[in-house]
Amino acid sequence: MEAALGYNEFGGGANPNAAPICNGGAGTPYSVTAPNGKSITVKILDKCQACDNDAPHIDLTAGAFQALGYDLSQGVIQGVVYGPAGSSPSGGSSGCQPYTVQSGDTCYAICTAHGQTEAQFDALNPGINCDDLQIGQQICA
Repeated sequence: MEAALGYNEFGGGANPNAAPICNGGAGTPYSVTAPNGKSITVKILDKCQACDNDAPHIDLTAGAFQALGYDLSQGVIQGVVYGPAGSSPSGGSSGCQPYTVQSGDTCYAICTAHGQTEAQFDALNPGINCDDLQIGQQICA
């Protein structure tokens, strides 16, 4: 399964095929975990041209989207956690622990409870919208 990253995460210049993350066409394995708890590994092979340049984003192929248990008609899966395979979710530093959002949680409350600064929390969870946390959503704490 393959995927594309948003512009700022992908890096590389004008030619996406020359980007280090493409690894000479072999791709870089990324782990992707959806809010429903299902996980897959994809290869990052492209830059998402249609994605917001400033926001973290992973664009999955139809097969990857469905392998996570979602219907293509949904279009976007909010709260996906992703990062290089073998690392912490969302490419975070070691010590990251998966956390399931509970009723009443806020990003500030979660990061405070786990001894993190807001900047650390944001770095571990680049795709999370703190104004729209969902009960049961998986994040990195």
